[in-house]
Amino acid sequence: MKTLPVSSLVVASFFIAKGVEDARPITNLKAQKLVYIAHGWYLGFYGKPLIEDEVEAWQYGPVIPRLYRELQRWNSQPITFFDVPNRFEEDQDTSEAIQKAKHILEQTWQKYGCFDAFKLVDLTHRPNTPWFEALFRSRIDNDSIAQHYKALKEQGVMG
Repeated sequence: MKTLPVSSLVVASFFIAKGVEDARPITNLKAQKLVYIAHGWYLGFYGKPLIEDEVEAWQYGPVIPRLYRELQRWNSQPITFFDVPNRFEEDQDTSEAIQKAKHILEQTWQKYGCFDAFKLVDLTHRPNTPWFEALFRSRIDNDSIAQHYKALKEQGVMG
């Protein structure tokens, strides 16, 4: 695998594979939120982006437009197949950055994978979140996401 950051599609493929494996359906909306949350935690813990794609503030919270366009064909139906390989499971890359990313993805799945898309929308769609702060700018910058998740880390929300 190339070094980080990676495409949001690669991160989504991890969550889609987990959803199929654990019988927890992943929709476009849920994939958006899980990828965003994992990106946020990676920024919060390591100060560097997990994904290379921009995040925008849309009506239902943070959205990664590239990922949205790729997954929109499923509408609100569960995604059972995604033609981007789950490189985090397939690749034997032992670099520190990739190992940290795998850990964040696993932790994100453990903590948030059980939630439905609308619970994740609620978590990312609150006042004083990067989404709320960016409502009138459209783009949510990584510094804002990093500050938010670093503060959550310091509160012990995810260890």
